Amino acid sequence: MGNKVDLHMHTTSSDGKDTPEIIVRKAKELGIKMISITDHDNIDSLELTKKLCDQEKIKFVNGVELSVMFNTPYYKEGKKPFELHVLGYGFDKDDQTLHHELKINEEFRLKRILKMVEKVNAVLKENNQPLITESESQEMINKTKGAVGRPHLAQLLVDKKIVKDFNEAFNSYLVELNVPKRIITLEEGSKLIRKAGGKIILAHPGNGGSHSLSDLTTDLKVQEKIIISMLDYIDGIECYYWTHTKEQREFYINFAKKNNLIITGGTDHHGGEREQIGQLEIDDSVMEQFD
Repeated sequence: MGNKVDLHMHTTSSDGKDTPEIIVRKAKELGIKMISITDHDNIDSLELTKKLCDQEKIKFVNGVELSVMFNTPYYKEGKKPFELHVLGYGFDKDDQTLHHELKINEEFRLKRILKMVEKVNAVLKENNQPLITESESQEMINKTKGAVGRPHLAQLLVDKKIVKDFNEAFNSYLVELNVPKRIITLEEGSKLIRKAGGKIILAHPGNGGSHSLSDLTTDLKVQEKIIISMLDYIDGIECYYWTHTKEQREFYINFAKKNNLIITGGTDHHGGEREQIGQLEIDDSVMEQFD
């Protein structure tokens, strides 16, 4: 075991605080041997990060994090889909179909955040609080180099001193006033990543509150049944994750080995308040799967 690999990190191309330059520098200082960037719906940072990793002799794997919908009898009797996060690895970053889908997602994210600004402003007006101006919302979008989302709006609310922190922003505004994302099905996401030559991984299944299986159930036996129903569409499981307990981690690893699935892991580093790079022990064998 060691902390020489981190395959789940976000840059300023989605909701991370660090640029590729900062992440590679931190990885070098920490002695990390392999990394991946997994921005939400965005692959803009991959080319630069790969170049920087090559210079520092750090192995790099192309990555992306997608939101997908999945139907299971364990949620609303299978009548409504449930949102999950998946990770794509090792795909061709120049695949045109992948670029097309991510561009559609990016445009949808922009329309979504502007609708949310409208909804937040309606509440602020009712409460006689300062509104988010058009120039402020445009600056928020311009500062975001890639996929704009709720964390960016939360930061704007903090900067305007409307809320104290991210938790208050979400609890007081961004949960209730949420506008749904454009989300593809698990089957579509799987086809998209595999067609681009990559592998698709079920992300952080044990991390409750983050579009994971644990939002459905913490019962590992039930989770096993759900994952079995996904096997046609996934190639692996993110077994090592910063919130996973020892019991969860060992369960996911054993399940993955039993079903010939790839075992991955990462800290979900975002920088800032979520400074997590290098803080998770991940078995070195994870690196060998990407040689």
